[in-house]
Amino acid sequence: MTETWLRHVGTREGRLPGGTLAVCFPPTGAHGATFADWRGALPADTSLALVTPPGRGHRIDEEAVTDVAAYAESVAAELREQAPGTRLVLIGVSLGALLAYETARRLLDGGTPVARLCAVAGQAPCDVGGGRAEVTLDDARAFVRDTALTDPELLADPDFEEVLLPPVLADLRLAAAYDGSGAPALPVELIAVHATDDPHVPEPDVRRWTAYTTSRSAVLPVPGGHYAHQENPQAALTTCLDPLPGADGDGRPGDGGGAGGGRPADGGRPGGPRGSGGPGGPGGPASPGGGGRERSPGGVGRAVLSVPGEDPADGGSGGPGGDAGPGRYGTGQEGAPDGSPGPYRDGADGGRTRRSVLGTGAAVAAGLVASSAAATATAPKATAAPGGAAAPKVAAAPVPPGGGSFGGDPTDPLALAVAMVRHDTSNPGDGAVTLPHARMLRGLFEGAGVRTEIVPTPKKDNVHFFARVPAHGEPRAKPLVLLGHSDVVPATGDTWEKEPFAGLVEDGRLYGRGALDMKGVNASFVAALLRHVKDGARFDRDIVFWSDCDEEQGPHGVRWLLGEQPERAEAGAVLTEGGWVLDQQGGQGGQGGQGAGKAMIATLTCNDKRSIGLRVTASSYATHTSKPFRGQALVRLGHVLELLDGWRPHIRPNALSRRYFAELAEATDDRAFGRAIRAMLEARTEQARDRAGEEVVRLSATPELHHAMLRSTTAFTGSRAGYYPSIVPGTATAELRVAFLPGGDDPGRTVAELRALIGDRAELSVVSKPGETEKQTVEQLRRDLSVRDSSTDTDVFRAWQRAVRRTHPGVRATACQFEASTSAVPFREKGVPVYGIYPFTVTREMTRRMHGTDEYISVEALRHGTETVHALLGELRRRP
Repeated sequence: MTETWLRHVGTREGRLPGGTLAVCFPPTGAHGATFADWRGALPADTSLALVTPPGRGHRIDEEAVTDVAAYAESVAAELREQAPGTRLVLIGVSLGALLAYETARRLLDGGTPVARLCAVAGQAPCDVGGGRAEVTLDDARAFVRDTALTDPELLADPDFEEVLLPPVLADLRLAAAYDGSGAPALPVELIAVHATDDPHVPEPDVRRWTAYTTSRSAVLPVPGGHYAHQENPQAALTTCLDPLPGADGDGRPGDGGGAGGGRPADGGRPGGPRGSGGPGGPGGPASPGGGGRERSPGGVGRAVLSVPGEDPADGGSGGPGGDAGPGRYGTGQEGAPDGSPGPYRDGADGGRTRRSVLGTGAAVAAGLVASSAAATATAPKATAAPGGAAAPKVAAAPVPPGGGSFGGDPTDPLALAVAMVRHDTSNPGDGAVTLPHARMLRGLFEGAGVRTEIVPTPKKDNVHFFARVPAHGEPRAKPLVLLGHSDVVPATGDTWEKEPFAGLVEDGRLYGRGALDMKGVNASFVAALLRHVKDGARFDRDIVFWSDCDEEQGPHGVRWLLGEQPERAEAGAVLTEGGWVLDQQGGQGGQGGQGAGKAMIATLTCNDKRSIGLRVTASSYATHTSKPFRGQALVRLGHVLELLDGWRPHIRPNALSRRYFAELAEATDDRAFGRAIRAMLEARTEQARDRAGEEVVRLSATPELHHAMLRSTTAFTGSRAGYYPSIVPGTATAELRVAFLPGGDDPGRTVAELRALIGDRAELSVVSKPGETEKQTVEQLRRDLSVRDSSTDTDVFRAWQRAVRRTHPGVRATACQFEASTSAVPFREKGVPVYGIYPFTVTREMTRRMHGTDEYISVEALRHGTETVHALLGELRRRP
């Protein structure tokens, strides 16, 4: 008789009608018992449905399934029948992630909603299978041996091998036969979970899952190795079930999609079952669920698989794993219902039965590198390093000598900026790896006798850095915080001509990701501060340098740390990224256009723009490409995007912008430009102000910058449509952000205006955090926009003005509105004055390459800007 695929646990009745049902898909060779420890971590309204395929667990005597479609349809059919009206969350570990995705695909095709898909330590469909050669029993044997899943002596036992290998072989064949090249993005919320110490499926591979949803997504870490779901069951389950983090409004990285998502380029993957040592090479992960963890004589971790517990649906624990030694599982005991050691269950002949040995899905598979199944069934796309590690796509430039130490002059901003750029601190959306960069900074400051602190976050190697130069004597004011950020946006997606992390200095320019935003500023802060320290400066207050790790994206930035350590908000003022020094109209940036020309105006920003995410969805119907028709979804979306691109809200300069443009009108040498600015400021009607404002933008040498300072703006960040070459897609979506000036347009009215603009051509929705309504999102943005401008009546603001007069004689220095948002917003919300400064004289080209390709900063501008910061800090030295 054919048994059911699902075993329900969590309530007396097995499931919770109307509640959440977490459907758990096991890794290679395993069954649902690999999730045994999840039962005790369940929220009150949630139950589990554990997937057990044929050929293992209580279905040991059934024929195994080696076809993904058959597997997924079988599970989908049972869910349609058993869980109507239930909120479905599909969770797959390793190879199980692919099976969860294919099951979700079939449920959605049949009209059954899926609330969320969670891919844990698994490779995306594009990385799996592809019609490989037949997988043999020898391949399965090599797979188990090379990944150190069990004691070699046990593997040599024919009886043990008989129960261990068949489910492994079945899953390897299933993965090998799969072709994910045309796998579509699904309209389901998606969480991709990467295990922080997983050697088999690294974070970039996990991140590719974000290309397989048209809804919200997030990439989140869980501590542990490939089987973190067993090592840290509470953390894994919580990550899968908790609401998505807010990140960029929809949980995606800020570049409009999952950075690194989509099809893999030439990134290497481990070789096949017998190649390059398999997915993890010799010494794969030990199985935490299959008994005690030992170390082989050579120091390679392995799981000792003896007799795991029974299926948890039958009362067994599935093996507590990890800490038990031979005295427990090594004696053949299996888990009792309460998780304590239970009696050994003999077979009819007094020996081990197939069921008792395979009980928990094999701690074996607990330990089976499920995505290894995917990996081993896939040919490598790049040369694999020894042990099966994939070769990097692009070789990163070396960091400074000494494993990240800095051997140059710490008061030289160019040398510092080069060293900082050479640290690849790309933030893919959930935080950057900043520890090596922080260690380099620590060496710089401690070498000068300055006390430092590295503050870790929950993400591995994602740290904040602090250096504090104390006041001499009793402080006259609260600390000045120089707030930078170590993380940078990724240098992917568009083609660079210069290597982004080489720190190349060429033709008077420093090229590299972060050269302008914001490692160039950090270099100026550090160089200027250490010059004062070297000169024996005595400041009238503490000067704190803080390098944030998650400014671009991620959950552990300034707001998180201030929540964890509120005392760090005790600052007198914060200096961070923001205002610019602009050269005169028509200036080409100095000799040959490489540097900066004659400075025209210097600005210190006193407030930020804030934005909201919108999603536009155009629909028609899906059909074969041989039958095209007018009004296809993609074409409709294109027309709608043209309408939105042509939208021009009224010119509405706020108080800060008016102050800036009034100063600019006096500062510019371009008379026509000055007349246009005055006409805009003096206009009595919206029509007159709009005409004059458009003329200001047209005449400006930095039109994108001035356009953003005068009105609400739209920026298009991503689009999704199409999933197969012979299918005309029925839906097409695009995402955009609308940024608002404080005191300008109302967000709610703007959303209504945009909906009226596109009419019934498409649906426009606000991208909200999970569990948040559109109204709540809009109200929060209104509150954000109501935060008051930072006062200019402070000694820090006046110190900056004096510094500008010293380094840029005759140049006006004024307050300004920043065209973007910074990580210092939480300080401003607490009433701490926050000022933004890019102390460099910039050109249009330099600012346009910020977050773009071949980002650079002029060496001349970098050095001159550092002098301004040095002069500002000099104003805060204690006077005799």
